[in-house]
Amino acid sequence: MAQSAHETIEKITKDGEENHPDVPKAEAWKRQATSDASTQLEARSKPEDKRAFAAGTFMGFYLVNVRARAELCDSFGVSITDFTTKFANAHSAEYAVANTSVIEQGTNIDQLYTSLKPELMKVVTQDTLDIGNMIHADSRGACAFIEEHSDNVVKEMMFSKSQPALYKALME
Repeated sequence: MAQSAHETIEKITKDGEENHPDVPKAEAWKRQATSDASTQLEARSKPEDKRAFAAGTFMGFYLVNVRARAELCDSFGVSITDFTTKFANAHSAEYAVANTSVIEQGTNIDQLYTSLKPELMKVVTQDTLDIGNMIHADSRGACAFIEEHSDNVVKEMMFSKSQPALYKALME
């Protein structure tokens, strides 16, 4: 699972920058991830395979926002505990289903995070830079913005909103 995730992240970042050169990098990566995920989901015929794929994708999304983003912001001296708590609470149902699926696949989520941390940190670092650019702030300021506006940020980052097909496959 970890090796496949490494390859997927590398492909998304490369293809996203090539296919969406007119938007900030993190946005290009998000667009590419959504497109690739939809294609990969449609290629699976069995509901359990769709759910397993959706679970893995959700866990990457979750780990970026709850663990990697918190670690990055902590490195700037900004705690985003309010954001991570609200994000985790807003995604608790998805997490429960995805975590069960990941465990059934024989994966330990902590080992997965450790293995994927370099790629996840790359993604969240770029996203934080892009947020900072949008609000005319540095990465520290972007972290503070995320924390101060956590309710709205979480609403905009809902998995059901950003990946509706994967959400459906995960939660059915």
